[in-house]
Amino acid sequence: TPGAQQEDYAEALSSLQAGVALAARANPSVQVEVLVHKADTLGDEVKFDAQRDVHEAMTVELAAARLAVPLRVFVTSIYDHSVYEALSKVVQRVNRQLPLLQSALDHLLSKSVGDQAFLVDALSKLYVASDSSPVDGPTYELCSDVVDVVVDVGHIYGARGAEGGAAPAESGAVIGLSNGSLVHLQPVGRHTVLVAVMGDRVRRRAGLLSANFCAFRETVRALMPQERAPGPAPGEGSPGTPRA
Repeated sequence: TPGAQQEDYAEALSSLQAGVALAARANPSVQVEVLVHKADTLGDEVKFDAQRDVHEAMTVELAAARLAVPLRVFVTSIYDHSVYEALSKVVQRVNRQLPLLQSALDHLLSKSVGDQAFLVDALSKLYVASDSSPVDGPTYELCSDVVDVVVDVGHIYGARGAEGGAAPAESGAVIGLSNGSLVHLQPVGRHTVLVAVMGDRVRRRAGLLSANFCAFRETVRALMPQERAPGPAPGEGSPGTPRA
């Protein structure tokens, strides 16, 4: 019933406030991420209101307790990509290499005439970095679905490894969209892939695009040594800078 739901909401909010206050007193530098889950039954306007209400209630309570806590609130659901997008932003907040990775993605797009790009952990589908343009929700959903398809096909038809299927980083793909754009998925490291949406004009610049992908791969592996594969990926070139 609405009354019971309101009581549950108030109780959950009170517990959250107490938990965050306790954490802030134990560690004044703590950063808090709040996920308001099961939002699939709410309309877009109600989702925004719920996000704002939780953030305001937490801010007021923490201010009253004289606690300054960086706080972000996300409204999520397992029935769409909102939970992946929210967790991606949580992961990025603790990624010290994020500014450099974002700059590398911007540079790749500017040299390759691309629209949007993500560096994605293929196992979790979280993007550890994106270019500096605002993330378009439908574009991220599309890129996430492409990762799913390529990983599934790789596991079924790829060379078998220790885990019983092809590693995500061994598979690549180029998928054409009905609007003429292309989605490029290229291996980067052991578990990461680059997914970029680019215009049809890149079809005439395949060699340049391949060189830029190789340069980007080397940049990422230098920033994230754990992503270095045991051997060179097919078509991998020497380190370099994306070319215009």
